[in-house]
Amino acid sequence: IFDPYFSTKQRGTQKGMGLGLPVAYAVIRNHGGQIDVTSSPGKGTAVSMILPAWEAEKPEAEPVKKGPLPAGRTQEGSEKRVLVMDDEESLRSLIEKMLERMGYTVQTTADGSQAIDAYKQAMDQGKPFAAVILDLTNKKGMGGLDALKGLFEIDPAVKAIVSSGYFNDPVMADFKAYGFQAAMPKPYKLADFEQVVREVVTA
Repeated sequence: IFDPYFSTKQRGTQKGMGLGLPVAYAVIRNHGGQIDVTSSPGKGTAVSMILPAWEAEKPEAEPVKKGPLPAGRTQEGSEKRVLVMDDEESLRSLIEKMLERMGYTVQTTADGSQAIDAYKQAMDQGKPFAAVILDLTNKKGMGGLDALKGLFEIDPAVKAIVSSGYFNDPVMADFKAYGFQAAMPKPYKLADFEQVVREVVTA
């Protein structure tokens, strides 16, 4: 039930999307907690969530060490901007919060054509994105692979991360062959997410 897109309901925006529990799982695990579900036919379902206690005082975090910046990128400039494309509003919100926690300014779009428009506008304004995160499959419009082709026409140096819940998809398995710098399976693990984004931005 925690697998992305698994649902016992019929598929559809007003029916079952199979993303509610995967998102809940990702949020709880990213906060160091655990979630468990037990269910008995005719008796009901119990959901148990365990979260770590809040610590009043935490040691000051060490500053994040970043590698050398790409040519033309400044510390206050484009490497702090990330573009996210995903057709699920809840996932866009989750990714946005994770990136903002890392110190990035985030712009989100619902499909690939919107992502291309946003990327072109940012380039025209002299504020290019340091990286883009593209959902591979999109039920509302253009998916990540076609979007990347459009982005390459605008900026051959675009840094793109492909994201999907379909772990065995050929693009996820061999992302570099399709022009992506990295791949992130859903649901996200915070530590892996941060590492992938920072590696792509500073590459």
